[in-house]
Amino acid sequence: YKAEDIKVGEGKSAIRRIFDGNVQFDNFERRMITEFREYAGRLKFVFDPFWIDSAILRFLQANHFKFEKTLESISAHSEWRKKALPPQLTKPCLLYTSPSPRDS
Repeated sequence: YKAEDIKVGEGKSAIRRIFDGNVQFDNFERRMITEFREYAGRLKFVFDPFWIDSAILRFLQANHFKFEKTLESISAHSEWRKKALPPQLTKPCLLYTSPSPRDS
């Protein structure tokens, strides 16, 4: 990737497009991740294994690095993940995923 494909700008006004893979976070991003983890820890928030640094940085950027809003978003997303993943094979779902006689 070219540098401008990964991230444009600096600090809070930067827009990072690629978060995962062989990319390095800058000093500001690493500091924000560390400070956010400390903030969440003071509030007794427990991160599940999904919340690696790149996932946290995505949510920090999406919430303009506002810790309170980021924690609300992460909490809501964590609850959604608990309810929705892994997907449950319900009867209606099986009707759409089962082979039909014409597939034979």
